[in-house]
Amino acid sequence: MASGGRGGAWGEKTVRHIPDLIMFHFSALQLGENGQIRYTLDASKMVHYPDDDTSHFETVLFTSYESNGPPVDVRSERAVRSEPRDEVVFTGHVVVTRQPTPEEPRTVMTTSILTAYPQRGIEKTDQPVVVTHGQDRLLANSMIVDNKTKVAHFTHAKLLYHSAPRHP
Repeated sequence: MASGGRGGAWGEKTVRHIPDLIMFHFSALQLGENGQIRYTLDASKMVHYPDDDTSHFETVLFTSYESNGPPVDVRSERAVRSEPRDEVVFTGHVVVTRQPTPEEPRTVMTTSILTAYPQRGIEKTDQPVVVTHGQDRLLANSMIVDNKTKVAHFTHAKLLYHSAPRHP
């Protein structure tokens, strides 16, 4: 078989996974239709690959600002953003924190992998998850959260509930 000199058969192009952009101390934001900040993304390093339009991040902080709730932070060691699929996969000690409000305590969720679909408001993991809501704790084998409907599904969940102290 003849070779075209590009690593494949004659006339074929070999797609190489080579970055076209590397940035350190990366910071980005997305504005909503009203001009308000919708998301911010900070990372110690960002590498973009044009062949599959993915961006790889290290030491990640992703913050979502919703008009009807407090900010939500996602921290992880790494993340991969796939632009065509509106998908961000966070890996390595993933910690999601919803800040407290006057009505609700701080909520913290930890897992090893979290897949988020920011435009759809969906987050999911098929890995063990721990959710701490104030003093209450939920342990589960997996999770799917729809932030738009405010519905969460957990598999094999165990809830450790601490009742409020009674005052005489």
